[in-house]
Amino acid sequence: MKKVIVATLITVCVLSLSAQKRYSVTINAGAGISMSSPDITPFGIETMAHYNLNSHWALGGGTGFGQYDNISVIPLYANMKYTINPQAKYNVFADCSAGYGFAPEKDKNGGFLFNPEFGVQHKLWDKIFSIAVGYESQKLERLKSNSDNYVSGRFVEKLDLSSVSLKLGIIF
Repeated sequence: MKKVIVATLITVCVLSLSAQKRYSVTINAGAGISMSSPDITPFGIETMAHYNLNSHWALGGGTGFGQYDNISVIPLYANMKYTINPQAKYNVFADCSAGYGFAPEKDKNGGFLFNPEFGVQHKLWDKIFSIAVGYESQKLERLKSNSDNYVSGRFVEKLDLSSVSLKLGIIF
């Protein structure tokens, strides 16, 4: 419940920034196709705020909520976005995020997050909608247990999760 309240408060604060012309806010939801072992399919929702340097470049940061199998992650990252032709009907963009994914659960640790992507955005009904495809890498650790009739032990499993991601978003 705390996660939902914190995510809602952050979203409301970030949405208030969109009232200024030089700022934009993006809300994305997405999933991925795992490229790592163990085969863990990620799902996530994220909110990003950008300061638009000009019609092509935007710098910002974001947060959200991600789910990797039974591991919850709260990412916090910096983001850079380049829109190739902002005056076109369909705007092609390149986007890159890098930061840290915090794992708030007991016996789990977060790690480095990296997510470059390419996408298309289109203005429709006074909002801008986007679709993006990219690569997502998230490093995580979890404490696991193993026991049998003779031995019992705990060990740290280091996960280097990577996936091809697909995200749908709306830009305010």
